[in-house]
Amino acid sequence: MISELDDVRRRLTAVEEETASLREWRQQAQHVTDLFGTLDKEVADLRIAAGQQRNVLNAIGMTHSEHHAQFLRQADILGGLVLEVSGVRRTQAEHGQMLKEHKQMLSEQGRMLREVLDRLPA
Repeated sequence: MISELDDVRRRLTAVEEETASLREWRQQAQHVTDLFGTLDKEVADLRIAAGQQRNVLNAIGMTHSEHHAQFLRQADILGGLVLEVSGVRRTQAEHGQMLKEHKQMLSEQGRMLREVLDRLPA
């Protein structure tokens, strides 16, 4: 009978140890589950943040493209203005040359007119 009692005690001790071990495993499993839950939430938050950053980068890219297009339009306008100013300067130079030639011609005609007037009897 004592041996049966010892056997029951050993079995009860083994069951208690196994129960304690199972509790520990269950706690560890719950801890791992909690960690995975936290990890899932953090990954979801990172995905949201990455999506927001992607949207910001897309907006910046679109703004950059718009600014680039506007810059090209303004460069075309400026190029046209430079050509127009060059043309005006060329025309001014030509007109200046023509005025110089007209002045010389008028001076020559004035000199000739004085000579004619000087020859007329008074």
